Amino acid sequence: MTPTADENAPGTRTVRPRSAPTAAPDFGSALVGTASWSPTGSPDGACVAFISDRSGAPRVWVRFSRHGAATMPATGQDPVVAVSWSRDGDWLAAMVAPGGEARTEVWVMRPDGSDRRQVAGFGSRSATFGAWTHGAVSWLPVAESGGEWSDGASYLLDPATGRRRPVAHGGLLHTLDASADHRFVLVRRGRRTARWVEVIDLADGSTRVPVPRADVGSTDLAHFADGGRTVLLRTDVGRDLAALVATPTAGDDIRVVASRSDAELERFAISGDGRTAVLLWNVHGGRSALSLLDVASGDQRTLDAVPGD
Repeated sequence: MTPTADENAPGTRTVRPRSAPTAAPDFGSALVGTASWSPTGSPDGACVAFISDRSGAPRVWVRFSRHGAATMPATGQDPVVAVSWSRDGDWLAAMVAPGGEARTEVWVMRPDGSDRRQVAGFGSRSATFGAWTHGAVSWLPVAESGGEWSDGASYLLDPATGRRRPVAHGGLLHTLDASADHRFVLVRRGRRTARWVEVIDLADGSTRVPVPRADVGSTDLAHFADGGRTVLLRTDVGRDLAALVATPTAGDDIRVVASRSDAELERFAISGDGRTAVLLWNVHGGRSALSLLDVASGDQRTLDAVPGD
């Protein structure tokens, strides 16, 4: 069942920061014994948020200028699992694991840490988020589950008001992406190694599965590209190694746009204008490789060796 009417969120939990973000201690250029990961840039490319354990536990850190010190907004004591900067530049979304549990909550806040509040994953429910939507105002694709196969819920969330637009419910699901006009939403269903992706049209309630479900293989990542006209998906259905395939958002054709005989596609990301995909390959022998794909032409360019590989 795919509801299309809007509804208000059941509530949000707001926490006001006690103080302004604090500058990171000067550990020098090398932080021995610490790590930083999950970088997410502001839309103008001037700032970056990331997760680091340099304070002793995984927290959100923000660098507001190329040469400025990183700051740590007040994000509470629980470990942060993921962080994402909204495409309108106004918000950060953080996935938090309370007490280090497997269950996760979704919180939003301004980049300086103000207006911080929980928006999903209340009580015993667990929540995840996908890629922020494009447009003048960004919404956050969210999915929640209570641990039971039948009670999953997918929706688009307005971070400013907490308002939710229902997308789908039932089963084990994750909301991956939404088109800029919020008409089409990509939802992943199924358990690990046996997943499939649905393209849901909120205008008429229809659902399409671009890569059919199979006994062997999984389709687990998908994003809109080319102004929302194209869906790119990672799949190993019918293949020995995962590859990138493309399909029209409102069509049935599907084609392979990037594959390698010596590597499988590990993950990919789409540029802000939707014209370029960055592909990360897991090469035989335990190495990684990066390439840039022009979505319109299909041309692919391999980048120099990955730093630290």
